[in-house]
Amino acid sequence: MYKSKAPLLTFCLSFFFLSAMLLSVVPRVARSSQGGIAKASTSQNRSTPRKTGFDVISMGELRDKDGVHLGFTLFKASDGSGLTVLYEGFGSPARAQEYFEKQLVQAVRVIERKNKLNALGKVVGERAEILFSVDSKKTMPAVLWIDGELFHEIYSPSRERILELEKVYKY
Repeated sequence: MYKSKAPLLTFCLSFFFLSAMLLSVVPRVARSSQGGIAKASTSQNRSTPRKTGFDVISMGELRDKDGVHLGFTLFKASDGSGLTVLYEGFGSPARAQEYFEKQLVQAVRVIERKNKLNALGKVVGERAEILFSVDSKKTMPAVLWIDGELFHEIYSPSRERILELEKVYKY
């Protein structure tokens, strides 16, 4: 995800754009703040702010540069922004924490690091907002978190879309 993840990012973004061209008919879903899924309405009141919808473009599995197995899902936001979610269950909170720490060490900048809370306000893990290096001149925002043994990461050129998807992303 950082300099060492540039090939992974290139692969995911290339795959995203290829999938978007090939899969032009994917049902659009808007996710409510409660996490439910509903069809996006084409007759929304123009004075009501529209929630961003997210289309699932593709899903799959990959291995990072160290051979760690990760699942991925590519999303396209209703404004056209592309987002990638990486995830994995590591079998134990300690192994998930170890992978989380490894990702933070490789970040160009850690913007924020704090506890991850569940819907009831209970601490279930850790969360961080970071910037990682796409190449020598460009960085990209990402949010990563652990919840018990589960690791998740969302990255996209749009920080706003990352934060919106994080709010509705249910795993």
